[in-house]
Amino acid sequence: MRTGSKNTLFAVAASAIAVIGITGCSIFHPSTLTPTGMIVRTHAKPVNTGYHGDWDPNAIQVSLDRIEDTTPVSTNQVYVATITDNNGTPLAGRRVEWMIAEGGIGDIIEIDETGLSDGRGYKVNNQYAVSHTNFFDHVLDRGTDDPSDDIYLQAGQSWCVISSPTEGTTHLTAYAPAIYNWENNKVLATHNWYDVNWDTPKASTDATGTSNTFSTYVYKHSNGEPLQDYIVRYEILNGPSGSFNNGTGQVIEARTDVGGIATATISQDTPFEGINDIKVTVIRPADIQCCSPTVKIAEAMTQETWIGPKIHLTKSAPSQVNCGEQFIIPITVSNTSMVDAHNVMVNNPLPSGLEYVSSSPAGSFSGGNINWTLGTLPAGSQQTINLTVSASPTGQFGSYAEANADQNISDRDFAETNVVCPQITLSCNAPSEVSACDMINYTITVRNNGTGMAENVQISDKIAQGLIPTNGQSAQSFNVGTLSPGESQTITIQAQPQSAGSFVSSAVATANGGLVAEDSATTMVNQPRLSITKSGPDQRYLGRTAEFDITVTNAGDTPAVNTTITDSVPTGMSFVSADNNGSFTGGQVRWNITRLAPGESRTVSHKLRATGSGIARSTAYVKSKCADASTSTETNIMGIGALLVEVKDMEDPIEVGDNQTYMISLKNQGTAALTSLQVVCEMPNGQQFVQGNGPTNAQNAGQKITFAQMPTLGPKQQATFRVTVKATQKGDVRFKVWVTSDQSPEPVMETESTFMY
Repeated sequence: MRTGSKNTLFAVAASAIAVIGITGCSIFHPSTLTPTGMIVRTHAKPVNTGYHGDWDPNAIQVSLDRIEDTTPVSTNQVYVATITDNNGTPLAGRRVEWMIAEGGIGDIIEIDETGLSDGRGYKVNNQYAVSHTNFFDHVLDRGTDDPSDDIYLQAGQSWCVISSPTEGTTHLTAYAPAIYNWENNKVLATHNWYDVNWDTPKASTDATGTSNTFSTYVYKHSNGEPLQDYIVRYEILNGPSGSFNNGTGQVIEARTDVGGIATATISQDTPFEGINDIKVTVIRPADIQCCSPTVKIAEAMTQETWIGPKIHLTKSAPSQVNCGEQFIIPITVSNTSMVDAHNVMVNNPLPSGLEYVSSSPAGSFSGGNINWTLGTLPAGSQQTINLTVSASPTGQFGSYAEANADQNISDRDFAETNVVCPQITLSCNAPSEVSACDMINYTITVRNNGTGMAENVQISDKIAQGLIPTNGQSAQSFNVGTLSPGESQTITIQAQPQSAGSFVSSAVATANGGLVAEDSATTMVNQPRLSITKSGPDQRYLGRTAEFDITVTNAGDTPAVNTTITDSVPTGMSFVSADNNGSFTGGQVRWNITRLAPGESRTVSHKLRATGSGIARSTAYVKSKCADASTSTETNIMGIGALLVEVKDMEDPIEVGDNQTYMISLKNQGTAALTSLQVVCEMPNGQQFVQGNGPTNAQNAGQKITFAQMPTLGPKQQATFRVTVKATQKGDVRFKVWVTSDQSPEPVMETESTFMY
């Protein structure tokens, strides 16, 4: 044997132990202190008053873990002794003497040798040994891999191991010399050794209403050979009413067969859950020939646990459905036990107001009841029935579903559904009459006037052709979602009319369950239609006054309100006056006309003065709420070209042989440009051409000088030409100049006289 301490401080110095004793610990007594040195194998009591008085008043009782046992031969059996005080507290450091009675069988194999110096245990021989109770808890390890055979020892306990190779009885005495009371200082144990081993039945779990056979195997410990005719007694101690071997009784004795096996079959009188504690006793039979009586070899306990099937039914249903809607009611039957449930049946009465549609698996429907036969429901399994029904009226509809099986087991559950009827209405609203330039606010209101939730409410809207929504989509869809009873939602769409007329816009609302509602709205769109005309002179000379008349007319079917007439004053003309309270500002003449009734016309006039030549274009506008028109006119403003020609000689008189220069000056005194001007000069006899210059080049042909055409001469502009001639003879001569233009086909002629000497 080996021991292992649970405390890492298992090895404690003797001085430390002495300190514990000195402090007065109740589990230690100073008189038990022994000197250091060799183990002393004698003198169980101290030499002082220990022989004649109570030398350890704390030690009151010695006990063994058992006082009788029967085990197979050659096995090691551990006996544990405990020394306690008056309160039953184990005491450490007390001596225990172990003795096997002479003449008996068995040997002391090993002794508890823990401790220090004289406090250590020792074996004197195979019939006598000494040990001391321990100071610490520790584990006695048998040296196997199985921890279940370890022995856990407390402080104040000590142990001894005995064994026997032959059958017989060992009488073991555990003696505690520290205990003064002779009645309490020893305890005797009887240990029976037999060449017998046994395997008693393990605990079993079975279904109620069934049976189970227990088997006990008896064999020789030495070689494993089966032992025949051994008696095995089975006894039902408690639990549900039952018996062995078909009613034989609650106690039965069976003999082992040639294989060493003795059996007994337990069954219940009535199926009932519970546990039977069963006592199993192995008895060696008497041998009359050698005068050997019967002997109880072993006694063990086993259990029979009876488990009945358990069914659990759960029924669920949607909390709310719409009337006319089909819905599923799941019914689940579960077997929550470890045994099968047989002949499982399910019944569900259908309340009035619900109509049976179908079920999976199929059931039988009759008289308002639906029944399903499920048969055997294996342990730990479940089966779900999906019952499909429909409801037409509104209200709360609930019912129980019940499951039954053999052994009178049943379960039921209740489920309830609220049947509601949502109802949607739709209203479309729009102004009955608007102007074409007004924005139409088109509203669609969907409402749930029913008793249930209207789900997946959708609105499809179609705006009439000729009305343009602000988002540009004439057909639109809106997802309203879910509407509670009494709840509504309004959608507003803005649309702009494109013309006058009557326009019908419609909408449709839908919801789950086939709910539909629709409505429409009609709007009459009116529009004023304005026209404008303007009259005035087609042309005017610069500086003259022109009068213009503007007439506007409402040809529509509604008044034109906030009407204004404007006419721009073009470049080349200036404002003079206007009638009907017309005003001039910012280059425009403006008239305000508050209202122009359908079919009504209004004329206004104004005067302008021509201030610049050219085409004077002006545009007149009429504008009102929702209508406008415009027109334009052109007036050609013309100027008059007036040519002034002057000719002047630079010197007068001149001598023959000298040169004379004539200055020819052209001036446009008019308001229009002169174009294609041609200057032609004629020299008198006695003059000879020298040169000519000016805006254009000069050419000489005989007595005639011609300047190239001058393209244009604007109003108030001047042009100067010079002609130089040479006097060749005496005389009073005349120098002539002709000027022509597009505006003056008839030439303008001018002369200059010169005296040559």
